[in-house]
Amino acid sequence: SLAAYPNPATSTVTVSYDLSGVNAAGSANLVITNLVGSKVAVRSLNGTSGKVGVDISNLDAGIYFYSIEANGQAISTRKLIVK
Repeated sequence: SLAAYPNPATSTVTVSYDLSGVNAAGSANLVITNLVGSKVAVRSLNGTSGKVGVDISNLDAGIYFYSIEANGQAISTRKLIVK
């Protein structure tokens, strides 16, 4: 499971994740991309579940996507709105 709050967000967003049941051996990352697919933020994830805070105050207002990537593949992707 994957969720971000608050959404829409302004300066920081907290993403909660649960990778149990997913083969995420090795390292997993939280990746935030813009609409054209450019990575604007990457955070390493520790463990199979938890929460990670991301400073998004440098991002322009608009629509972004956040996803969990493991083994070079996106496992889950959701929409993030930045005000």
